Amino acid sequence: MKSPLGREGTVLALALLVLVALQVLAHGVLIMARAERAASLAGLRVLQARVGADAGAMEAVEAPKAGWDSIGPLGTTPVVTGSLRGHPFSGRVGRLSREYWLTEGQGRSMGQAWGVTTRYLVWIMDPFGRVMAAKGGAEAGGTMPSPAAVDFDPDRPPFCVPWQPAVDSLLSPAVWGSAVPISRTASGEPALGHLGASELASLLPALTATYGTPMTVSRLGRCDQSVAWNWGDPITPGSPCGDHLVGWSAPGDLVLQDGVGQGLLSVGGDLTLRGTRFDGVVLVGGSLALEDDAEVRGMVRVGDDLKVLPGSRIRGSPCRALRALEAFRSPLQRPVRILEAGVIEESG
Repeated sequence: MKSPLGREGTVLALALLVLVALQVLAHGVLIMARAERAASLAGLRVLQARVGADAGAMEAVEAPKAGWDSIGPLGTTPVVTGSLRGHPFSGRVGRLSREYWLTEGQGRSMGQAWGVTTRYLVWIMDPFGRVMAAKGGAEAGGTMPSPAAVDFDPDRPPFCVPWQPAVDSLLSPAVWGSAVPISRTASGEPALGHLGASELASLLPALTATYGTPMTVSRLGRCDQSVAWNWGDPITPGSPCGDHLVGWSAPGDLVLQDGVGQGLLSVGGDLTLRGTRFDGVVLVGGSLALEDDAEVRGMVRVGDDLKVLPGSRIRGSPCRALRALEAFRSPLQRPVRILEAGVIEESG
């Protein structure tokens, strides 16, 4: 039979073991908490650096684009620097081709020597790049017109002189004097490169009318641009409205009856031209019909059927297309991130 003293000693020993175990457990919990804190802090710093890298890349793309066109392939824009809540970042953009750029952003967590670098592909509309990308003076995803309905416009108006050498060296009259099919399902019309219908609608003024007559309006020797349907004078370049070009985005169907106009026209539905002459770029999501001696000079891209009735015609003109895109270069140079290209990220 054990004495009471022996039982008390056993209980004391067990209590000491429990205390030691609790102390070890508490120490382990403390170590784990410190490790979690360190991991969380490291994760926070990585996140801060990553956000800074994204900010640097976006700031570089959104920086004023004056002089960007002078940067050749593999050249870079000046470095943009800044900070986001005290965390420094920098960014720059390198040109890969006329319209594709690789944007790079570098971000650091405040007080840290290491950082994160993010790179992704960006597309920015270039007028000459768009003209070079054309497969023909007219492109359509549905029914094609007869070959005689589309030809090349050899006219060289004065406004084309600055671009003519480049146009002559890179573009073929045989290409611009033809109509070519495009994929109906993949066309995504109306589109201008990677600028789709929604982007064009946000970048160009909205034309809510569904019917109208474009015209030339000049008063006292000056072009009256306050008149909404004054769409310039494509026939007489030296007239008061000879250099007035319009850019419109029509969400649905549009019918133009007679008259003249020039510029950039984006139509989400069907477009019908009846006796109308329009010079520049015409983008149509539905079908395009030319009737009653209607004429388009420039570049045409249609998502569905292209119908050119006898007496009407399309004249492929790279100069007129280039002029229209140059006129709206500033609003149309909206950077578009190419998501399918992915993101390259580096740490160090």
